Amino acid sequence: MSRTALVVAALAGAAAIGIAFAPPESQASLARLGILALGIVAAWRVLGRSSAVTAPSPELFEAELARPAAQSFEIAGLRAVETDLRMATSNAYGRELRLKPILRELAGWRLARNHGIDLDRAPEAARRILGEPLWELVRPADALPDFRAPGVPLADVQAGIDRLERI
Repeated sequence: MSRTALVVAALAGAAAIGIAFAPPESQASLARLGILALGIVAAWRVLGRSSAVTAPSPELFEAELARPAAQSFEIAGLRAVETDLRMATSNAYGRELRLKPILRELAGWRLARNHGIDLDRAPEAARRILGEPLWELVRPADALPDFRAPGVPLADVQAGIDRLERI
C-alpha cells in the first residue's frame, strides 16, 4: 500500500472516530468536514499525477515549431463555389442568389476586357456575345422566382461556362 493511501486511510479513520464520539448535534457538520477533507486529498492526488502530462515543455514546443505544417491541397474558395453550384442545381434560390452573382461577375469582366461591353449598360450587345444558354444564367431577373422551383440543370451550367471560356 502506498504512503498516500495510508495517510488517507488514517485520516478517514480519525474522522470516523471523531464523528462517533462527537455530540449528536455536531456529527453532521463533522461528517461534511470529513467528506470535504477526502475530496481535497483526492483532488490533490489527481492534480499531482497529471502534472507530468500538463507541465509545459520547451522541447515539445520547439519540436512542434520545427515540424512542417500540413499542406492543404484544396484551392481556396473551391468548396464555396462547389456549394454554390450544388445549390444552383437543386433550387431557384441557389440559382438566383448564389450562382448568378458569380457568373454575372465573370461574364461582365470577360465582356469588358475582351469586347469593351458593359453587361449592365449594353444588355442586348452582351446577350448577342454571350449566347442564349449563358444569357439565361446571367440576365437580370424581372422578379424573384419561387425559390422552391427547380434549379438549373448541370448541363446548362456546363454549357454556359464553356461559352464563358470562349468569350
